[in-house]
This record gives sequence, structure tokens and C-alpha cells, in this order.
Amino acid sequence: MKKRIIIGTSCVVIFLVMFVVWIVGRSAKILQDIDVRTLSKIEIYYPGANLTVVTAEEDMQKVIALFHSLRVRKTFADNNDGFVFSIQIYDKNGERIDIVTIRSDRIVTNDGYYKAERIYGCRVGWMCS
Repeated sequence: MKKRIIIGTSCVVIFLVMFVVWIVGRSAKILQDIDVRTLSKIEIYYPGANLTVVTAEEDMQKVIALFHSLRVRKTFADNNDGFVFSIQIYDKNGERIDIVTIRSDRIVTNDGYYKAERIYGCRVGWMCS
């Protein structure tokens, strides 16, 4: 009987530890390693060939802060094409260091695929114009 209690308790503890690791591991932050002082510009592309270029350091900080404030979790890749926004980040040398593609239900970066934990804008996606 004692052996059953120990085995049962061990299984429950292992399950709880795995669950906590799984929950913590899914949460992520986007663009955490970006230092705005090293950036030259951020280009934001909208469908229909619209382009906005952000060059002021204060404005670039706001764009990066927006991504830091999002609560997202890693998810699996999908085969969908298209985007709502495409954001390209350039360093002081003019080299593109990161691309962020915003889809209706996913955020795709160089690091992987993410899904917002809640809807941040209208019902079509996480952000609307």
C-alpha cells in the first residue's frame, strides 16, 4: 500500500512539473533583443503597397515597446500566405536584421511563429487600421 501511495504521488508531482514547464515555455516576448539605439529605421508595409518609414528614435522605441507589451505564445508554422502588416527592422549599417509579419491570427518573426493570447484590436486580427 505504501508503494502505491509513493508511486501515485510521484506521478502527480511529475505531471504538475511538466504542466508548469509547458505553460511557462509557451509564453514568449517578441523582439526582446532589439536595442533601439542600434537601429536606423523601421519600415511598415500595409497591403496595397503603402509604406511607412519610422526613423526617429523615440518613435522606433514606441514600435518596439508595442511588441514587448504583447502577450504571445509560440505556436506551430502554418502554410498561409498574405499579411496585414509587414515590419522590417534595419540596423545602423542599413542591413535588415528582423522581419515581423502580422497575419490575421499569427505573428511571424525570424525566431518563429506566435499567436496572441488575446485579441488586441478588432475581430479580424490583433490590430486594425
